[in-house]
Amino acid sequence: MPERTETESRKLLRRLRDTLAERGQGQERLDRITHLIADSIGTEVCSIYLFRDSETLELCATEGLKREVVHKTRMKLAGGLAGRVTRTA
Repeated sequence: MPERTETESRKLLRRLRDTLAERGQGQERLDRITHLIADSIGTEVCSIYLFRDSETLELCATEGLKREVVHKTRMKLAGGLAGRVTRTA
């Protein structure tokens, strides 16, 4: 029987699962998740935006942007790539 190799996406999902299972505060987990994803896809920047309210996204974690802007940067769903992706699911 041929040996099965784990795909990169499965490796990432396993690492994300393990990160979510670890102890730690929510912000620590979000920071680790952005790092894992950026590392996995080879990008310098990876950000997580969460709904602040029904019209607004808030930057809640980032790898590659200034940490000072986390929880201070907000955008309307009508603006930017993140807003467009959110609107169109």
